[in-house]
Amino acid sequence: MSAATLVLSLAAPAVADDTLDTAVPAQGSIPGSSSFFAMRQMAQTFTPRLTGQLDHIALWEGSGNGTAQNFQLQVWTVDTTKTALTPVPGNIPTYQLRGDVNRTQHGWDLVPSVPIFAGREYALVVSVNVVAFRWYYIANSPSLPGYGGGDLWIGSPLTKDTLRDFTFEIYVAGATPPPSPPSNTAPTLNPPAQRAQTFAEGTVPSVSGTWSDPDTADNVSITAAPGSVTQAGPNSQGTWTWTGTAADEDVPVQTVTITANDHHNPAVTTTFTVGFYAVKPTATITPAASTASLLAAASRPKEGQLLSFTGSAHSQSAADNSGPWTYSWSVTKDGAPYPGSGSSTAFSFTPGDEGVYVVTLTVQDDGPLSGTDKLTITVDDVLPTATITGFTPALTAPKIVLPYELVSFAGTFTDPGTDDTHTAAWDFGDKTPVVAGWNVTHFFTTPGVYTVTLEVAQGDDPGVGTATTTVQVLNASDALGAIGDYVKNNLPGLNAGQKNSLIAKLNAAAAAAGRGDSNTATNQLNAFLNELAADEKSGKVSSAEADNLRDDIRAVKAALGGYNRFLDLWPLGI
Repeated sequence: MSAATLVLSLAAPAVADDTLDTAVPAQGSIPGSSSFFAMRQMAQTFTPRLTGQLDHIALWEGSGNGTAQNFQLQVWTVDTTKTALTPVPGNIPTYQLRGDVNRTQHGWDLVPSVPIFAGREYALVVSVNVVAFRWYYIANSPSLPGYGGGDLWIGSPLTKDTLRDFTFEIYVAGATPPPSPPSNTAPTLNPPAQRAQTFAEGTVPSVSGTWSDPDTADNVSITAAPGSVTQAGPNSQGTWTWTGTAADEDVPVQTVTITANDHHNPAVTTTFTVGFYAVKPTATITPAASTASLLAAASRPKEGQLLSFTGSAHSQSAADNSGPWTYSWSVTKDGAPYPGSGSSTAFSFTPGDEGVYVVTLTVQDDGPLSGTDKLTITVDDVLPTATITGFTPALTAPKIVLPYELVSFAGTFTDPGTDDTHTAAWDFGDKTPVVAGWNVTHFFTTPGVYTVTLEVAQGDDPGVGTATTTVQVLNASDALGAIGDYVKNNLPGLNAGQKNSLIAKLNAAAAAAGRGDSNTATNQLNAFLNELAADEKSGKVSSAEADNLRDDIRAVKAALGGYNRFLDLWPLGI
């Protein structure tokens, strides 16, 4: 609001052609000496009966400190659409006046005068710097009912007092015939194209419409409840834009009221509704540091390696981001479901075979929709590690291998690919057929050094794991040398001479075998067996030691081709 040019007026009687419009109290009545307010701001509203120029007023006033007081008087056109006492926007006539010391009725001319219209509400507003200025009032009573065309207001902000009225008289010039007040049309407020507005959860809602007012001099103001509204355009027409508050999808639909007020007519309103719909949340899979390094390496992850991930979720709605969230993890391998699931933010699984794995994270807030993220990982194969746990010849004292003697082989493996199926195959290096199994036996037909290979296959997957060992198959001469060394270093029941006697027979048999004289070699070996039997009988050689050496000699005799071990199964002489 703005004030008109300030004019200093002194107390004066009403001019002759003025018409008394309103007098409170009725002329001839006097307010009580203690019936006053002395405050910085005081006002009295009134409703004139005449239309014309307000050019003179009179108040019962006085001073509380023995000095005449200056005061400011404003004449407001009241905005009746507001609860509080508020002027219609525009220029406000303002006057600087001077009162008197004594309690009496004083009058002032208003220059320039103020146009007023019958039936409209106005206010005389007094403002002072020194609270010694007194404005007298009349209290309502059965004998003196209150003024029905307005009310007393005091304080800052101004507060209505319905039990009293300030004293005042207003005079109107040119009241006959009273001019008709100018016509005024209420503004038009156009609603949005859609009365039911919906927005994605978490977004700030905004709705627009238009307004117009044929009275271009009016100051149209537009308000909203709830929310805020901005207004654009000149006084005759324009647009309005309402802005609300972002919310979750479960917030109830609200009704928004837009109000347009030209301060002359009853306010006009339009309404629309605002609701929010759910939006899919965003799921994000982040590999753990160890997994991220595997994925970033030049080579791809391998079967059997632990893969770990962290999941996160985000919603457009700030209310949802505080949780709770539902997490669901799943895995597929080559398009088929794979064991592995989880319901927390962290998830790990170990691929048991090579293939293309897809890790899926599904997240859901309190709404009906869910969001997903997927991560595709290609896992490479790892060949199994084969191990020959040992081979055991039939002859163990000493441990020697001769042709046609069974040798036992045992193998095993390790493989990080726990989903693979494994089979074992043995190649004995002697051009005999491959033998399957983890524990197998084999005999070699000729002396030599053989490389035995264990191959571990993994089902349909290409590649095998291998392990090798070397087996030396001795000829008769070399075997007899090894038996001689055994006799020399073992058989604690024999003295050196007795051992030498046995060793001499073994050496003689070896020499004969080396010459290709199998008969002589066999005879020397028989002599060895006879002497061994005598030593066993005398207790110098244990039965176990004797049995081991007999098995060794029979194997050598078989290698020489002059011995059928089947005959040893029958009692001698049969």
